[in-house]
Amino acid sequence: IYVADTHYHRVLVFSPRGQIVREFGRFGREEGRFIYPTDVAFAEDGRIFVSEYGGTWWNPDQQEGDAWGYGENPKTKQEFIDKINEDLTLAEIVQHQLLPRALPELKTMEIAASYIPATGVGGDLYDVIKLDEVNYAILIFDVSGHGVAAALITAIGKFSFKQHLQETMDPKEVLTLVNKDICISTPPHMYITAFLIIYNTETREVRFSSAGHTPQLHYRKAYNDIQELRIRCLFLGVDTGTKFKT
Repeated sequence: IYVADTHYHRVLVFSPRGQIVREFGRFGREEGRFIYPTDVAFAEDGRIFVSEYGGTWWNPDQQEGDAWGYGENPKTKQEFIDKINEDLTLAEIVQHQLLPRALPELKTMEIAASYIPATGVGGDLYDVIKLDEVNYAILIFDVSGHGVAAALITAIGKFSFKQHLQETMDPKEVLTLVNKDICISTPPHMYITAFLIIYNTETREVRFSSAGHTPQLHYRKAYNDIQELRIRCLFLGVDTGTKFKT
């Protein structure tokens, strides 16, 4: 099984038992390197094709003015690059529109956020959603990969979470419903990690669930220590039958 590893700019080859038997590629624009590999395909003669987003590959055997590999057939190398940058800029604008413009003011909690993407267009998102007069959802998630595809799946993920948070306030049930949406709506090589908290402003109770996301840190002032909020579960978009925990 060949897997495009977008995060580490490489392609992994797995045996039927799930062991890595080969890998190739690393970050860069030179021959044999990748920017953001997204998929792998094979020709009948055995050649391997790796799809990627964000690179500026150009065939040295072609004459200046010949175009390849991009939808509207730009006539020069620079037009090819400009078209990619134009799409990335548009995706960046769309993604920033998905972030909350203001955060709610709560009596029993102060909320602040800072968003600094590693690249112009990433797949990260946070939101704080009012559910009723006392309950709020605090959501953090990260889409695998970067670029336009990640921005589109970020939008799908946000709207799925908002819809299902209107149906239930049990974090694991929300993740279960969102997971089914993501499995249906996204390519098999992409997924979402997520961490969802439901906070009650009256009781100050916190309930949370995780879908393969990094543990969140909880500072307890009374004990002057930091506690990890950790639950081990699979990503969103991998298996419709994944079981989550609260």
